[in-house]
Amino acid sequence: MTFIQNLILSWLIFEIIKLFFDHNLKKVFIVTAILLSLLTSLGWYSNQVMPDIFTGIMFLSIINLLFKEDWSKEKYKIGGFIIVIVLAVLFHFSNLLMLIGTMLIFVLFRGFFNVHKKVFSCLLFSFLIGLISSLLINFTLEKKVVYSKGSHVFLMAHLNDTGILKKYLEEYCIDKNYSICDNKEDLPGRLSEFIFESDIIEKSGGWYDSKEEFNQIIKQTLIKPKYLFLNIQKSLSYTFTQFFNFRLGDGLSHYNKDSEPVCSAIKSKFSYDSKSFLNSKQNLWNGFELKFDQINFYQNTVLFVAFIFLVINFGKDKKLDRLTLFVLLFLLLNAMSTAGITAVTPRFQSRVIWLIVLPFLISVFKEKSMR
Repeated sequence: MTFIQNLILSWLIFEIIKLFFDHNLKKVFIVTAILLSLLTSLGWYSNQVMPDIFTGIMFLSIINLLFKEDWSKEKYKIGGFIIVIVLAVLFHFSNLLMLIGTMLIFVLFRGFFNVHKKVFSCLLFSFLIGLISSLLINFTLEKKVVYSKGSHVFLMAHLNDTGILKKYLEEYCIDKNYSICDNKEDLPGRLSEFIFESDIIEKSGGWYDSKEEFNQIIKQTLIKPKYLFLNIQKSLSYTFTQFFNFRLGDGLSHYNKDSEPVCSAIKSKFSYDSKSFLNSKQNLWNGFELKFDQINFYQNTVLFVAFIFLVINFGKDKKLDRLTLFVLLFLLLNAMSTAGITAVTPRFQSRVIWLIVLPFLISVFKEKSMR
């Protein structure tokens, strides 16, 4: 799987290089790929069997569509870009939200980004196919038409993480007969504890039977003005914090036999391989032994230099300006679509922060080629 992920990445990056260079394409691509792998978070996420890398992959596909000039040629590539976007939407709910946000950005800033009407068509088509496919898959498996069968748990955990849930329960448990009211004094502190480490969900009926109650509480916090304002305030605060919160190493540690949700999933789907996984060198090795502070220092230095360079050179090349601005807006969308509805987690922004370095490298290589 990681081989396929890297293969898709390589293809998309090469196609972007072709948009900016006419000569030395292979050389520029190889150097760009090496530098992105060594100096940013890209290599960490492209080599994990996780959906995180597909957020960046979706961005690269959208850029290839945005900057395409001749739509009568290489239609098979357009089809490839659409397929990749559909896969990204299927792999993670945040990508669906980010695709909606991207289409909104292109509507609001259509003139600046010079968005061709066929770009809208491709993105809307990808959105619809991804959404319908997800509904069909869930209907086949669960016999219910739902996009995400666990969204109520994550949104409830978000309310708990922000403190809104405790505030709401303290006010309404007197009149409402919620099962979670019996445990409102024992609510866990963090989102991960609420979902994976505590028994609060089981005490509220479990993942499936808690859905009606959780959705009712979520709905009430969105229609009541006081709690709606709190939700907006907390989401904006979480988005701002998440935008600047990127750190390698988050989630990289070993698991024991009772670890949730990784080990339970492996036991359920790959029972014969669960012992091999637990005893593997990869799992027994303690990820915390790696000096992430030093690695993050190098990455942050590169990101700082890239950002300052792009700011100083903004306005010199319209095509690069469009790429740079879209990168920044995409990073904002990423923070909003993740922490804005869940919790601030370094992994979320780390999965896409490497995108800042891409226009920086392209700009540097372009200046060098012009000398």
